[in-house]
Amino acid sequence: METALRAAATAPLAGTSGWVWTVDFQFRAMNLVGETLNRLGDRVQSAYNTVGEFGLVELDTGIVNQDGKESTPGTARVLLPRRGGPALPADKSALLAELAALPAQPTARNRYVRA
Repeated sequence: METALRAAATAPLAGTSGWVWTVDFQFRAMNLVGETLNRLGDRVQSAYNTVGEFGLVELDTGIVNQDGKESTPGTARVLLPRRGGPALPADKSALLAELAALPAQPTARNRYVRA
């Protein structure tokens, strides 16, 4: 269920004109039947302006239970068109080489789990 929540929560970050390139998350705590799960607000880690004509944003995300305990910290990289710039191409294979040359994405392992 958390995987579905994570996927559903990440896709809207890109909107209709962006592209979710990577998502990384870890299951750090059990969530029990009947718990209320919420997505943490997304926090921008960094934004690149060097991916062709597009912007790349790195985000911290997370899922918390009703007690405020973060059970699933994660990160995402979202490729977005710049204001007034061209739309992302349907075939993104030309962008993949440039994206692959970027430094590794910080992983959820580096995140503090709120107790």
